[in-house]
Amino acid sequence: MINKPSSRRTYRWNLLVFVTFTALLCLAWSNRFIQDDAFISFRYADNFAHGRGLVYNTGERVEGYTNFLWTLFITIPHLLDLDPVGFSFTLSILFFAITILITYKMSGLVFNSKKIGLLTVILLGTNYTFSCYATGGLETQLQCCLFTTSLYILLFSFYHNFWKPHMLVLLSLLLSAAVLTRLDSVLLVITVLPVALFCLYKEKTEAPVKYYKFFLLWAPLIAITGTWLLWKLSYYGEILPNTFYAKVSAQGNNFMRGLSFISTFIYSYVMFPFLFLGFIKIRTLLRQSNAAVVICLVLTGLWVLYIVKIGGDFMEFRFMVPIMPMLFILIVWLIFFCCKQKIFQACLVVLLIAGSANHSVGFGNYINKRFMHTIEDLHREVSDKNINWCEIGKALRHAFKKSPQVTIATTAAGAIPYYSGLKTIDALGLNDKWIARKGIKRAGGAPGHQKTATLNYLKSRNVNFVIGPLAVVSNPVPIPLEKHARTMRNIILNVRIKEYIPPDSQIVIIPVNERYSLAAFYLTRSADIDAIVQNNKWFIIPAPSVYKNFM
Repeated sequence: MINKPSSRRTYRWNLLVFVTFTALLCLAWSNRFIQDDAFISFRYADNFAHGRGLVYNTGERVEGYTNFLWTLFITIPHLLDLDPVGFSFTLSILFFAITILITYKMSGLVFNSKKIGLLTVILLGTNYTFSCYATGGLETQLQCCLFTTSLYILLFSFYHNFWKPHMLVLLSLLLSAAVLTRLDSVLLVITVLPVALFCLYKEKTEAPVKYYKFFLLWAPLIAITGTWLLWKLSYYGEILPNTFYAKVSAQGNNFMRGLSFISTFIYSYVMFPFLFLGFIKIRTLLRQSNAAVVICLVLTGLWVLYIVKIGGDFMEFRFMVPIMPMLFILIVWLIFFCCKQKIFQACLVVLLIAGSANHSVGFGNYINKRFMHTIEDLHREVSDKNINWCEIGKALRHAFKKSPQVTIATTAAGAIPYYSGLKTIDALGLNDKWIARKGIKRAGGAPGHQKTATLNYLKSRNVNFVIGPLAVVSNPVPIPLEKHARTMRNIILNVRIKEYIPPDSQIVIIPVNERYSLAAFYLTRSADIDAIVQNNKWFIIPAPSVYKNFM
C-alpha cells in the first residue's frame, strides 16, 4: 500500500511523457516536406540499386552528394520498388523520435530534473525549424540523431563512470556513422573523442586494461572511416566531395554570408536575450564546471564557427539542426540556473516559444530569397499543384522515352533529372567536376549556387536541352513567344550566355500538362530529337532572335 501513490505518480508522469512525445511526432509529421536536393541523393541511390554504381550519370564517377550513409539507406526503397519520398519521411521521423527521446534522457543527466528535461524537449520539438526538418528528404535528422546519441553516451559514461568495453565500441560506431553521414561530423569527433580519452586516461585501472579500452574506442572509428575514405579515393579519385569545390571555394565573402546566416537565425527566433545572458554568465558556467554544459557549449561553438566559415546555406537554417538539441540544453540551463527569479524564468520560456511562432509566421516576409529559401519555397518547388519540378521531370521522361540518349542541363539538379531519367549536366557544378573547379563565378549567388556552366562547355558535353526550372508558359501557348522575354531568359538562368549562340539553336515548347508547358533551349541538334519535335508539332522559335537582347 505504501508504494501505490508513488506508482500512480510514476504512471501519470510516464503517460505525460508519452502524450508529449506523441504530440511532437504528430506536429513534425504535419510539417513534413520534401525538397529538390533530396532527389539528388535519390538519383544516386537509384543508380546504385540498379547496378549502375554510386553515380549521378552512368559512367561518370563524381561524388555530388554529401551524405553517404543516408544515400545507402535510400537505396532500400529503390531495391524494394517503394516510394522513396514516403520512405524518407518514415525513416526521418524515426530518427526524430530517437533524437527527442535521447534529448530527454540527456537533459535529465544535465539538470537532474525530469520536469526541466521534459520542458527542454517541448521547447526543442515545437521549434519550427527543428520540427520541419524532422523530414525534408535529406540526412539532416539522421545526423542530428547521431550527434545527440553520441553525446549522450559520452555524458552517461562520464556521470556514471561507466566506461565499459561495449559502451566504448558503441560510441566509436556512432562517431563512425556520423562521419559517414556527413564528413563535417568530424567536429563531433574532435569534441567527443578527447573527452573520452581523457576519462580513460584518468581511470584507475591497470595499464593493459587502459590500452585495451583505448583500442576499443579507436579501432572501429579508424577501421570504418579509413576504409570509406580509401574507397572514395579509389572510386571517385579524391577524398573531399565534389560539392566542396562547388560551394566552399566559390567566393571570397563566405565569412560575411556565414555571419549573416547565424545572425538571421538569432534575429528570426528572437534569441538576442539568450545570447546576451550567455555572455554575462560565461564565468558562472566555467566556474561551476558543469561538464555536460561545457561540452555542449564547445560542440555548439565549433559548429557555429564552421557554418560561418562555409558561408551558411541557402536552405532555411538546415545547418543549425544537428546542434539544436545541445543549443536548447544550453538555453534551458541559462534560464533555470542563471536566473533565480521564477518570473524571469517564465518570461524567457514564453519568449522562446514566441520566437518560434514569430519565425514560422513572419520569416518568409522579410528574408532575401536570393540568398535563402524558406521551407515553404523548398517544398513548393517540387510539389506545387500548378508548377513543380517533379511534373517537369516526368514530362521529359514521357517526351523522350523513345530517345533515352538525350542529354539535358539544368540548375534544378534533383527532381527533374531523377524523374526524367535522362543524362544531366548539373549547371551549378555540384555533380560536375569541370564546373565545380572552372565554372564561371556568379556574384551574389546563394550558397552552393555560386558557380555556373557556360554554353561552350554545355555544347562540348553535347547537351541537347538547357532547362530553366522557371521557364514555363501557360497553355494555350501565347503567340508570339518572343514577347515573353522574362520566361525566355529563365530558360538559361544561371548559365553564362554572353557567348556565341549557335545559329541553329531553338526554343522548343514541350507540353507538361494541360495547364502549362516548358520552354527549353535546344542547344545541340540531333535528327532523332528533330523528328520528335516535328511529330509532336511542338512550338519552336530561333534562339538567336530571343537572346540577342541579353547579349
